[in-house]
Amino acid sequence: MERRGVLVTMGSGLCASVSGCIGPVQSVLESDPSITYRDETTVTQFDDWLYSSELPEDATATTLVQFGGSSDSHWVVVISESDTTVETTVTVQRNTETRFYEETIALSSTEYAAFRFMQPSDYELTISSERHSETVEITKGFIDCNSSHHILELKNSGEIEVQSLTEEVKCGRF
Repeated sequence: MERRGVLVTMGSGLCASVSGCIGPVQSVLESDPSITYRDETTVTQFDDWLYSSELPEDATATTLVQFGGSSDSHWVVVISESDTTVETTVTVQRNTETRFYEETIALSSTEYAAFRFMQPSDYELTISSERHSETVEITKGFIDCNSSHHILELKNSGEIEVQSLTEEVKCGRF
């Protein structure tokens, strides 16, 4: 009996029978993050500390959105310099993939939007209004144990001022 020929034939047959059935495994990190709308009362004092010094004391959140859910995070806060409402569209996508989040929000000097990224990945957040347009890259390096944020302020001149702050401490066991 020719075992080698039988084994080769069986192996080829097995491969042919499952071809097309097995695809790459999608990990949580490769899929779009979950989107959770949060109430302003759920933002803890610690969360608020990350960006509150950059905002007027009477400012309130018009929207708070969380992407993903890990113990690490990075905040992006968007506010306008204008006392009148500025209709602004915010879109978020991972790398150059299709966007998974889009919302039109009202911003002013007392109304802001905050976005908390909690799934490590590379993102692009795009802000656009009648007078403003800006894309900010949030790399997965920002989404770690360090406290960090971006503040985007829509200026009356049509520019967007971008500020970034992160603490630099070693993550993990020391």
